[in-house]
Amino acid sequence: MSLYFTKGFDVMLNVLTLILVNVAFFICNIYPKHILELNAPLSAVAVLINLLYYGFYALFLFHAFRKGKDLFSGNLLSPFRKGNRKTELTRIVLILAVQIVLDLTALCLKAALPEFSYYGLDFLTAAAWVIFYFICTPNENSIFRTRRALIPAVMLGLFLAGAFLWDSLLLAECRLAFDRYELVSTEVSLTVLNTEFLFEFKNFLLDTLCGALLLALHGIRNRSSLGRPAVKAAAFVG
Repeated sequence: MSLYFTKGFDVMLNVLTLILVNVAFFICNIYPKHILELNAPLSAVAVLINLLYYGFYALFLFHAFRKGKDLFSGNLLSPFRKGNRKTELTRIVLILAVQIVLDLTALCLKAALPEFSYYGLDFLTAAAWVIFYFICTPNENSIFRTRRALIPAVMLGLFLAGAFLWDSLLLAECRLAFDRYELVSTEVSLTVLNTEFLFEFKNFLLDTLCGALLLALHGIRNRSSLGRPAVKAAAFVG
């Protein structure tokens, strides 16, 4: 019972940490989450700040998926300890590298296919979570290597479908404004600003939902697998 309570508490703390981390990025930056900011006035400073943010974010993912713990249990900087550097620190660096590749992909999408990029960015947001999950999680603990792997796949697909529908409605509203008003007009400017804000908010929700889903299912899956031996041992002793 105590093991189940502890693991459930870890899951709750991880989901809460994810929400707080995402809210902080949403307030202080522009969604989707990213490292590269090539068009910012102080690009180098912005990239450095984002790297610091993602360094903490990678530590959080490492503890949640690889160790099955929250940030407040155990040693937060355990990946930097001498005995762990080779394998564990490599995974954290890999998360940063993958995010930079995703950022470059997003920039290419925006330049080549501005309208399609709305859908593309949503797909990259969901894909990032799956990639990070596989980077951090040992094979024997992965929710995608069980008979119930269809559950997270279907749920992620539903989240993406909802995001795509949201994008379609936003783009339809933009087209309607472009048809009704002059391109250089207050109405069009307000519509574009409103569309950009709603897209950011929707991407924030998508990012948070995808992360919370994987954190919760991973915690439940591994709580069950850890709980069985304890139950058997108790029965044996009794």
